[in-house]
Amino acid sequence: MKFTILLSLSATVGITGGNDEAIEDYPYTVIIEHYKPDHRSCTGAIISEHYVLTTADCLKNINEKTIVRSRSSHLWNKGTEHWINTYDSRDWNGFTSGGIALIRVSQPFLFDDIYKPIGLFEKNEIIKPGTIASVSGWTSNTSSDHIGLQAINVTISEQKYCGNEMLCAINPNYPGQFMSYGDEGNPLVIKGRLAGLLFQWTRSSTQGAVDGYLPIANYRDRIDAYTKNDV
Repeated sequence: MKFTILLSLSATVGITGGNDEAIEDYPYTVIIEHYKPDHRSCTGAIISEHYVLTTADCLKNINEKTIVRSRSSHLWNKGTEHWINTYDSRDWNGFTSGGIALIRVSQPFLFDDIYKPIGLFEKNEIIKPGTIASVSGWTSNTSSDHIGLQAINVTISEQKYCGNEMLCAINPNYPGQFMSYGDEGNPLVIKGRLAGLLFQWTRSSTQGAVDGYLPIANYRDRIDAYTKNDV
């Protein structure tokens, strides 16, 4: 089966053509801001009082000014800023790319009836093809008045459409809607639980745009080891 890799070279980074959203509807979604060298940002999900889950590649540009911004529907302003205390982007073999990353923030996230952490899929839990999921993230499309949080709906597909050990999702609304090159760690959520994190950007297929996600079910041992004593 033939795929085409799509790399967006425009001013759009993250979600293209998604629905504008309020953070109250996706309260677990955060932006991880790197202030140098190019103010590049990526996405993560709050999973406990102190921890954010994202991809290891998201932290390649981490520096002393990197922050996690919560409770904001906007890129680079509003909401609450959290300094990073520690982070781990290594996999079990010591590599620092290609897997998940855990960030511990200095200031805890404050929870209430609206702002809550996202629940996680269980270890080795299977997701059937055809399942509908939502993906939240950020757009910086300078041709639009909206620079901030967006979301799209995707459909879980067979694994053959992306890399090994990936959770594959198809967006049939491509080319009007797709994940642009530049973002990563976007939460893939099914019925209120985190199922995956964006890892491979949009490729076209006969069925629509295909994206690959790191399946949370494959990483539960590592996640639980870090967060077992956190709220």
